[in-house]
Amino acid sequence: MIRLQRTSVTIALSLVISTATAYAECAWVLWEHRVTSSKGGPPEETWSAQEAVETRANCETRTETLIQRLVQPRASGSLYNYERIDNSKGVTMYLGPKELGTYQTSDFRCLPDTVDPREPKVK
Repeated sequence: MIRLQRTSVTIALSLVISTATAYAECAWVLWEHRVTSSKGGPPEETWSAQEAVETRANCETRTETLIQRLVQPRASGSLYNYERIDNSKGVTMYLGPKELGTYQTSDFRCLPDTVDPREPKVK
């Protein structure tokens, strides 16, 4: 009985290690989840892949660079009303005066290249 338990633990540990190794070797994709408000109905949602990188750390760095580029004033003089709340991984752009409540929110997520957030969730 003890031998069976040791074998089970060894097999389980091997599976965890091999899964972690495979997960670490995959590429990462920076996804943008965009939600645009709509006066006449529910908000429109879209997902779009922005770029693929080799590591999660690179993906997180690219996310931060992209967000900083969006929220900083434009040198060209055209200023978008992008707003970042705290250290979130997203920004909101107001389409007109903020008081009108017309907005577009972009959330950025780094996901393994094996995950596609556009696919329907299976229950």
